[in-house]
Amino acid sequence: MKHRMLKRLLAALLCACLLVTSLPLQALAAVDVTKGNSAQENAQLLQQLEALTGGESEAAAALDTMRDLGLVDENAHFLWESSNPQVATINEKGEITILTNGAVSFTLTALNGNVEKTPADPPQEATTYAYAYATPEILVGVGNSPFLTVPESLRTTTVRGGQPATVLWSSNLTEKNRDNAAGVEDLDSVETTFTLTLYNAGDFDESAGGPKEGAQGEALDPVVSSMKDVKSSALIPADKIPYANGEPYYVTISATDNATGKPYTSWAKIEVQSPPAVVELARPSSLYITDEVETLPLTWSLATSTATARSSAWSSPTSAVQGTDVNAGNQSGSFPMNIADVTNGYRDTYTVEVAAKNATDSTWSYDSFVLYVYDRAALQQFVVDGEDTANGSTITLSNGEEAYIKGLVDSQNSPAAQQAVWDTGRDISLIADVSMDPDKPWLEVPDQFAWSAEDTTTASGTGQTHATLNYQQGALYEDITRYQRTSYGPTAEFRLSGLSDGTTKVTAEHVNTGTVAELIVNVDTLQDKLFLFQFTPAVETTLRYTNGDGVQKEVTSMADGRAAIYEESGIQGDVYLESQQGDTEYFGTLYNENLVSSEKDSTQLELYPVNYMTLRKAAQVPIYLS
Repeated sequence: MKHRMLKRLLAALLCACLLVTSLPLQALAAVDVTKGNSAQENAQLLQQLEALTGGESEAAAALDTMRDLGLVDENAHFLWESSNPQVATINEKGEITILTNGAVSFTLTALNGNVEKTPADPPQEATTYAYAYATPEILVGVGNSPFLTVPESLRTTTVRGGQPATVLWSSNLTEKNRDNAAGVEDLDSVETTFTLTLYNAGDFDESAGGPKEGAQGEALDPVVSSMKDVKSSALIPADKIPYANGEPYYVTISATDNATGKPYTSWAKIEVQSPPAVVELARPSSLYITDEVETLPLTWSLATSTATARSSAWSSPTSAVQGTDVNAGNQSGSFPMNIADVTNGYRDTYTVEVAAKNATDSTWSYDSFVLYVYDRAALQQFVVDGEDTANGSTITLSNGEEAYIKGLVDSQNSPAAQQAVWDTGRDISLIADVSMDPDKPWLEVPDQFAWSAEDTTTASGTGQTHATLNYQQGALYEDITRYQRTSYGPTAEFRLSGLSDGTTKVTAEHVNTGTVAELIVNVDTLQDKLFLFQFTPAVETTLRYTNGDGVQKEVTSMADGRAAIYEESGIQGDVYLESQQGDTEYFGTLYNENLVSSEKDSTQLELYPVNYMTLRKAAQVPIYLS
């Protein structure tokens, strides 16, 4: 019952609104799309309902029905719609604007706050109490009198600076000029030209609806209309209407009735708002710096002259630590950012931000970047064989202090001390493992390091570098010069391998900050100091030689013919050998130039070299007694 009454009510509302079709139509005064009715509006509605329903009691019943259905409460609102907006439009107040000849219908919907209700019995799907009523299709016309007008609802167009504006008008001159054309075979091709002139705010009198006396506007491209292509709008290029400190522009639209020669003119207003604020924050040459930098100048610029700007810097995870109002009426400026020392032993992360907005804007435009500030000392701390090693430190690769060497020295190369040397399995090498501090919370990609090793002295006749820097790929280490890589992860470990006496400088450069750490490596080999021998026959053998100090020495090998001799000053001349196996004596000579010694490259699984020698039997001359 209530639903049928509401439909009748909506029909009555439409009838009242459509009594006069030649003028803009107004719905009931109480209808509002944004809010509920006031007491005064309800009283006005009741009076109108009485006029529509024919009596106070019926009007009251209708109003009660509307209240029951929520049409006059806080959420009640209506929606008007046109079936053909090209012919006629209707706004939220029920005002109709006829644009051209054609058929159109209008629909009024009581949305009732979009309230959903599900009847309990019988069960049904949730429905929305929104009711609509549509008029029959109506034929409307623009009238017989020539006209050219800009509807008030379309009079003012608002755009942002840097954007084009569209001007709209309504006119029947295109149709009239077609109808009044004579001697034209194709009437729909008859053209009507609309001329447009642009005026600055100071050259136009809005109250009079035209340009001031003597004002010279700028002619815009004309718009040519015909019934084959009816046009009632023009696009004003953005470069014609730049932002001018909030001053509007005006456009006159003119066309002539060809039958009478009478011109018709209307006008439109273009309000140009300041273009959106665009602020740019210049990036420093690197977003990765060290706390050695005390102040970092940051430069910003505005793309709009009316914008104001502000800048600030944050250090995560703390709150804002710096903030500066950088608005001084300038279009650019600089923001000195003070860099604090990094206290966590690794890195601070800053978000640097600049914001700008126009005075009329409610939101800010932002530009920002992330700045990484490193503890410089953290980027220069090596770890060598598990020990922290400072930047610029010197390490020595040497086996001279090994127990097996000291044993040879202290015992003057006794067989027992020789056995200790051979017990090493000849795995006598000069190595050290080196890396950056692995305990730092490095990031794999930003914290890449470029490693290199360069001799600072000349290897003495070996043709080798003093030390190589090696990286493990798979099971074996390889000299990094054999790789195509330019940098390595921050936790990568390398192996130094000493090859010849001299000095090598190892550098590790933090790629993003350019911070360089240096490690000096002195290589002190056992070359010409420690000699290993293996004699055949494998029996105790006596070695006689002169050391580098000119002292003659005699050393006895181990019982199996192996020997290890350490001479700090080296061996001068040849080594003379003598052994006995049973009744047979053996002799031999090792020439000095053939002696081999020194550690080899353990990364290539090379072992300490051995001097092999097979002794010859002593000459025997048979003697016969008769």
